[in-house]
Amino acid sequence: MIEKEQVKIAFCENGKGFGGAAISLQTYLSARSSWVKPLIITGQAEGEYVCYKDFGTWETIVQPRNFNALAKDLLGKPIGSMADNLFNIVPTALKFARLFVKHRIDLVYLNNDVYSNLAAALGAYLVRKPVMLHLRGFCEISPSSCWVVRHLRHLAYVSEAIKHNALEFGIPEQQMTWIPEGINTDYFAKGNANNIRHSLSINTENLVVTLVGGLVGWKGQDILITAAPAILDRYPNTIFLLVGSAYGHFNTIENQLLELIKELNLKNKVLMLGKRNDIADILAISDVVVHASTLPEPLGRTVVEGMAAGKAVIAANEGGPLDVITHGMDGLLITPRDPQGLAHTICELLDNFELRQQLGAEAIKSAQKYSVDNHVRCVEAAIIKALEAK
Repeated sequence: MIEKEQVKIAFCENGKGFGGAAISLQTYLSARSSWVKPLIITGQAEGEYVCYKDFGTWETIVQPRNFNALAKDLLGKPIGSMADNLFNIVPTALKFARLFVKHRIDLVYLNNDVYSNLAAALGAYLVRKPVMLHLRGFCEISPSSCWVVRHLRHLAYVSEAIKHNALEFGIPEQQMTWIPEGINTDYFAKGNANNIRHSLSINTENLVVTLVGGLVGWKGQDILITAAPAILDRYPNTIFLLVGSAYGHFNTIENQLLELIKELNLKNKVLMLGKRNDIADILAISDVVVHASTLPEPLGRTVVEGMAAGKAVIAANEGGPLDVITHGMDGLLITPRDPQGLAHTICELLDNFELRQQLGAEAIKSAQKYSVDNHVRCVEAAIIKALEAK
């Protein structure tokens, strides 16, 4: 059996920042079975990516950016893309190929999406290494993405929304596997509210509404901020917590949000906490957890984290949250991009303590399918399928 042998797998993580995909890979590697021998290749060598050195051999390949979006605009997309492939993708692919040969890799595991791992996929093709893709984001149909999908041994998807996206490429359904994200549900269930209340100067009389998400422009912090005045009219003791950083992006979004907070006179009511390592404690003091992404979410780890903490979670009714939440049973789904609707739903929950408790209790049960143990089992089942596929 494959499980009893040492299998050398190159995990390629070349996303733009240490977000959900990178965190999920970290979660898997920390709990993987002993028969998986990892080579981790990342596109960044600093910050949180250093954590990967604890899980196996860690290498970095930084892809050059000689042809950015502006250059493509000036040259025209077809010519710009050709230049990008020639001067960026191909040289980077050769670096991947050398590592795959050097470490005698049995399988190349693309962790994220097609575009961020195009060079890795090409490198694997050049040295005839089988490839599987853990698709965590929506992907447009293009010649390059179709080429990658056509050469996959197996595709894993994080939600039904991503599965439907993958089916558009013509990949057979039997060549795909659903992998639930891995969430340390015990960690989020054991948050300590006392310490965090003191450090943030939040009293027990305050109601707390929390949104956790990176500052990347589509996570919907502006939607919650815009909804805040209507909520404060009804519950003036409400505090809004925004948790997350730009992880690799410029601070443009943060500055825009701070300007919106100032414009709506919400100073001391909306607190931007940046990146935190005590998310469980922050969720513990939260009465309502909000997901307000303005684009369809591939899954929404923060939705599951809020549910694992036993909180009433509100999420946009599109994309990944449709898999996670059963409306009215373990959370609430609302129309996306609607600050007034969000304010109304938050007030409904703040009106009804028993409903919040009821939703939170059911949410804890629903979150268990995203446990780390289940995640590891599903990842390794997909790896075996990829290795055994013709």
